[in-house]
Amino acid sequence: MRRLLAVCCAAVLALTGCVSNPNRGLSRTTLENRAKMKEKMPSYQILEGNLGVSGEGFIFENERFRFEFKKELTEVDGYRTEEDRRARGLKASKELNSSYEFVRKLFGVEAPRTIRVVIQEKWPSPSTPAYVSWSSVEGIVMYFGVDSFQDNSILAHEMAHALISRFQIPTWLNEGIATLVEVDHAKSKRGDMKLPSPLLLDQNGYNAVQTWRSHEAEGSEYSEIAMYRASYSVVTDALRRFGNDIFLKFFQQLDAEKRERRELTMREIIQRIDRATGRQDAQAFFEELKFRIE
Repeated sequence: MRRLLAVCCAAVLALTGCVSNPNRGLSRTTLENRAKMKEKMPSYQILEGNLGVSGEGFIFENERFRFEFKKELTEVDGYRTEEDRRARGLKASKELNSSYEFVRKLFGVEAPRTIRVVIQEKWPSPSTPAYVSWSSVEGIVMYFGVDSFQDNSILAHEMAHALISRFQIPTWLNEGIATLVEVDHAKSKRGDMKLPSPLLLDQNGYNAVQTWRSHEAEGSEYSEIAMYRASYSVVTDALRRFGNDIFLKFFQQLDAEKRERRELTMREIIQRIDRATGRQDAQAFFEELKFRIE
């Protein structure tokens, strides 16, 4: 009798709202997502704006990034303890997230899954303190030495590379976009990038950035810094000429095309810009800048 009375009381309380159901009103999809989240909780905890820990204190993860600190960093000041590494990861996560949102809004691109961020003492050389790789198997992986990992402008630059890495675009466009994010968003020390850049012409009279390959400047008569500045200038000129949403529409087209892994030609770039603007003046713009139109 007492047991029956207790069951009846609980039912009455639930109906009157005194006993709340935490799942009431939630959609089936939301409940399924929560269940999946709980399955992952034993290995690490996903907290927005925070970093759960796994991997013996060397791996930290949130909803967007997975920071993987090499064990050699226990010998490096500022990375020796788990709390040191968590603090570094939290700071970097804040900066990377800020750049991520800037790139997403201006260029309409984002990562389809968690981005791995690998940190070791030096990577891979003094001339290349950070770089990004992408593959359909591993997704996006960002690599940093500790010095570059603590530099907000480098974080911003590489974040741009990370989000556009799956698109086969020429170096001048790739580096021009990354430099724009570094200079205009992260307020880079390289403020002189904003100064007007003279046209850098090759021996044939064409814009030298068109055949530039970053970090492979051997044989070029122009310095790498000059190439970065010139590429930044082309991208900002395009934004002024065609509007702030031009590259957003450009990458939306590329994303929808699911095209083969082959670098875009100038003719293909012009076609997509014309399609985005509804005009036919992209070729004239690039001819003014002395690009060779294949």
